Amino acid sequence: METETAEMIVKRVSVPIGLEELMEGLTKEVLLNKPDDLYEFAARYFSKLLLLRDKANYKEAHKQSRNQIEDQSEHHTVQLLGRCPDNSA
Repeated sequence: METETAEMIVKRVSVPIGLEELMEGLTKEVLLNKPDDLYEFAARYFSKLLLLRDKANYKEAHKQSRNQIEDQSEHHTVQLLGRCPDNSA
């Protein structure tokens, strides 16, 4: 009966995508740096990762926003000139 319970638990628990890589990264840094305060080190490590993630998201959001503005500007220019986007004249 214990085996069935253990198998059921394993089936219900799934590892979130990215967790393994996240923990591998932290583990490597801990082994390389051998910090005295593991909790403080982990907090700084994850804070740096959050900054990198947010910076990447900001760049992507800024790029998408700029592309939308350019597309809207092009669309309005076509409308002002009285041409359809499909019409080259």
